[in-house]
Amino acid sequence: LGARILYILDPTRPQRPDGQRGSMVTEPVPEQVTVKFLARVLNVEPFKVVADLLNLGILANTEQAVPFETALEVLRYHGYTVKEA
Repeated sequence: LGARILYILDPTRPQRPDGQRGSMVTEPVPEQVTVKFLARVLNVEPFKVVADLLNLGILANTEQAVPFETALEVLRYHGYTVKEA
């Protein structure tokens, strides 16, 4: 499986000239995303992502992969806007 390229809008960054909040980050995202990868993108400690996954009913450790759609749900929960390239 190949990596998808996503445009991730970081809501913690200042507003851009085109009116969208956050900076645009382009990330190649694999089909199976690890908790550690999500933590890096979100700029949080991995245990916070583990807690988010627990709230979704998913038990995972920092090295474990989660499905792509679950990763998108966690990103959106943190206020990130995700658009596929």
